Amino acid sequence: GSTGRPKGVLVPHSAICTSILAFSPIVKLSQDSRVLQFSSFGFDASVGEIFATLGAGGCICLPNDEERLANVSKFMNESRVNWAFLTPVTLRVITPDDVPLLRVLVVGGEPLPPSLFKTWAARSESLQLMEAYGPTECCVFSTMNTTVTPDTHPQDIGLPLGGATWIVDPHDYHKLTPVGCVGELVISGNIIAAGYYNLPATSTSGFIEQTLKWASSFPEHAMRRIYRTGDLARFKADGSIHYVARKDNQVNLRGMRMELGEIEYHLARSAAGNKAAPIVVMTNIPNQGEQKTEKPVLACFFVAELDGKISPEPLRMTKQRKQTVQSIVLYLEGKLPLYMIPTMFIPLPCFPENTSGKVERKALVE
Repeated sequence: GSTGRPKGVLVPHSAICTSILAFSPIVKLSQDSRVLQFSSFGFDASVGEIFATLGAGGCICLPNDEERLANVSKFMNESRVNWAFLTPVTLRVITPDDVPLLRVLVVGGEPLPPSLFKTWAARSESLQLMEAYGPTECCVFSTMNTTVTPDTHPQDIGLPLGGATWIVDPHDYHKLTPVGCVGELVISGNIIAAGYYNLPATSTSGFIEQTLKWASSFPEHAMRRIYRTGDLARFKADGSIHYVARKDNQVNLRGMRMELGEIEYHLARSAAGNKAAPIVVMTNIPNQGEQKTEKPVLACFFVAELDGKISPEPLRMTKQRKQTVQSIVLYLEGKLPLYMIPTMFIPLPCFPENTSGKVERKALVE
């Protein structure tokens, strides 16, 4: 569980084996691979880093805590790492020039900010960049985009691995959505987990056990369990998948319904995004002018230049940061309706992270 309340996911050995056998050749794991084991053991990507590497006969390169936190690029060079899975948060502190021996970089967890994406994709002559997607419930990688170029959209997550993907009506999974229309991404196949540990009700809502009418048209998938990812996506014309946002990332603020993912998409292309900083937009931020009540507000947290110090606390709104905010607002006014433009901007030295290397949104409000 990388977001919300953590849940134990029951993943059978057969699902792990199916997944590893499907993605290992795609991501070019071999006996020559020297793989960075960087993911926390609480993040299912570590299963791929460890067992897929061993299965391919490669070498696992394991940094100690100091190397992991202080200078991971130095460790990668000293250990001659040529294959790595990293999240956007980690890639903010590494450049392609820092790791010249790296040959395959798989990115997952969250979409890369556009400027950061182009920086890494531009090194295609020496480095193959791949974009991975996969909930824990579907064992490591469920889809993979292996044809990444500087012109690729950062949220194109490619084709399925080890299973089948479908896009259904977000309000009724009995209906498939047409190609190009946004719906909920669901996944079937032998990579699916058995359910959640001691949470039968949650397992029932997350996993579809019944045979769906549309699935009957595909005999090889008709009787298989299906996992509801809670992610919104759409099929592109070539059959690949474009990730849109979390299904539960839609909010109603002052009577206006909005998709936070759409706001973040444009923020990432603004002045803040040019610094390769992930952007988080939230509501229900405590109103500092009222001690006992909370006033819903659309807030933008962004990473700003430091004053020579590292602190988890918000930074001062300096003249330069005010200019950054003004340029962000000016950019958004040309892209979004007024009600979708954040009214609160909070500069931070860095974002809090969870064990999966993703931005811990709840910690921002707390």
